[in-house]
Amino acid sequence: MPPRALDSPLLAAFLRALAFAGLTEAVFFRLLPDPSAGLHPALLDRIHASLSRAGNFTFFLAFFIVFLALVHIAYRVVRFRIWPAGLNGFLSTCLLCLAVLGFSAMVTERGPAFATGFTLLALMILLLVAMHAFAVTGSASMRAFAVLYSAAALSSAVGTIGWSLGSLQRELGSGQGTLVPESVSAAALSAGRLLLGGAGVAAFVAFSDGWGETERGKERLRMALLLGALAGAGYAAGCLLAPPALALHPAPAGPVTVAILSWSLFLGVTTASINLFGPGRGPFAYGLVLLVLAGFPLRIVHQHMLAVLGAVLVFAPQTEPEVHPLVDSPRDLPA
Repeated sequence: MPPRALDSPLLAAFLRALAFAGLTEAVFFRLLPDPSAGLHPALLDRIHASLSRAGNFTFFLAFFIVFLALVHIAYRVVRFRIWPAGLNGFLSTCLLCLAVLGFSAMVTERGPAFATGFTLLALMILLLVAMHAFAVTGSASMRAFAVLYSAAALSSAVGTIGWSLGSLQRELGSGQGTLVPESVSAAALSAGRLLLGGAGVAAFVAFSDGWGETERGKERLRMALLLGALAGAGYAAGCLLAPPALALHPAPAGPVTVAILSWSLFLGVTTASINLFGPGRGPFAYGLVLLVLAGFPLRIVHQHMLAVLGAVLVFAPQTEPEVHPLVDSPRDLPA
């Protein structure tokens, strides 16, 4: 069962809206290339442009919803103690800072220095919740998932910070070599993709056990596998078979990279779907969905916010929250 402190009707509403808006913007804004003239027939150009506008709108909608969800969780973390006292207060402050900084990035233009600091803040939150989950869980597969996904996020951060520092050096006109060589950034991203594939396997083992023991569970498992296969195969086809103007991944991506990302998408969608179909999964299931929607690598502010929100929902302790001695009373706890 998910932590009772995160099982609130308002948060559930945010997560449902975010799942819909996030899926739309991920496909039609982040994955689908910008519209370009020259597609035949001309009707395809107009459809492409319409989908791009829809994705752009839902991108800002999802950004605003994830901001609200992070603020709400920061409040509930301090209102109902979920983690140990010191960590609990620190995480609440960091989540609120992440939300505010993310909102500032949405309304004003920020540079590479901000991108570096924001990446480090998001990575710190993710590592803290994952390390706590590793320390308290008794499941080997859950520990493997925490380690592998954290390592993938760390690899992504190395690549993102390398790109940000390179942009900063170009802005400053520095003629010296880059602080993080491009070869290091490229190697980190390649390692991150492999780690993400392993995290998908660990997540499937950790969060999909027991669903095939009953006939109802087998039906849910088959449906989840079908959705995962459609997502993975659709992504692979969109990368390798679509024309360049519609390809879902930049042209340099080879079959190996596409295969790893498709495999990760298949496992992520399957695991998230199994838990969404099951009763009583609550915020935990949506956390898995958000980790899938965040994608890889984590480059933009929106992706970092999705990944942090998903990690908090997935890695939060599955125990009842403590009553805060100063602001809480037993009747304040959710039923």
